[in-house]
Amino acid sequence: MRLPHPYQHPRPHPHHHTGRLGKLSPYGRRANPLLRFSDWLRIWVDLLIAAALVIGAPAAGWAAGAATYDHYQAVARSQSADRHQVTAVLTGDAGGSAPIAGPGVALAGAPVRWTAADGTHHGTAAVAAGLRKGRQVHIWVDERTEKVVAPPSSPGPAVTLFSGVATGVTAAGGAVGLAACVRAAVRRSLDHRDCARWEKEWARVEPHWSHRA
Repeated sequence: MRLPHPYQHPRPHPHHHTGRLGKLSPYGRRANPLLRFSDWLRIWVDLLIAAALVIGAPAAGWAAGAATYDHYQAVARSQSADRHQVTAVLTGDAGGSAPIAGPGVALAGAPVRWTAADGTHHGTAAVAAGLRKGRQVHIWVDERTEKVVAPPSSPGPAVTLFSGVATGVTAAGGAVGLAACVRAAVRRSLDHRDCARWEKEWARVEPHWSHRA
């Protein structure tokens, strides 16, 4: 009968696993038998937060961006419902008053006349400075009172889209920051728990280890 070498350990059967060695880690590999329960919690918290970021951050960004875009679109529709554009004729030169600052063009107040379903109306509108009497211009009037009003102030499609994208990116960044805070809080709590447990076990073991007991 052949005896094993005293310094050789018998090889375990490839299908023989006992205790925690038989467990699989979240990454699909054999679990480290030295892993504590808190270590498992750290691993699973990281995996759950990563999954939440992959799904939640884009969803939060999309929802916030879409809400911002819809808001500006609703404002534009509301303003369009309250006012409409008509063609008017200058009844005087545009330049008799001080110019009004406008987007890329100097504006001046000028008397105008336009015709609506209920008759002819007169008012004063801001038009390009220097226009002469008899020139046709486009002005905005109130839907109910037929008085001259300012053009719709809602941003254009490009600005609306940019605002939606910016809001979406900000929301996604906020979701990432929130996830990082949650992860840090969980890890801090687990660290405190491990330290307290270690101190308790050390207080029980240290007297025997130092031969004071």
